[in-house]
Amino acid sequence: MKFFKTLLITFLLVFSAQTAFSQMKLNGKVVEVLDGKTVVIEVSVTKNRLTGELDYIEVPEPEQQLSQTE
Repeated sequence: MKFFKTLLITFLLVFSAQTAFSQMKLNGKVVEVLDGKTVVIEVSVTKNRLTGELDYIEVPEPEQQLSQTE
């Protein structure tokens, strides 16, 4: 029973650590816009560049209105 309890606690700690990492906040600035919803961000602490995609953004297809607007 003690082994099962230890295993369960370990599993819960590992699971919660992974979800916290995916929601980590980083400070930085956008240095390049690749398209309507993809940006390159330079992280201020490490000076590394990350590519991010914005959620809930609808980019017009080439045959739709405003597709060539910059």
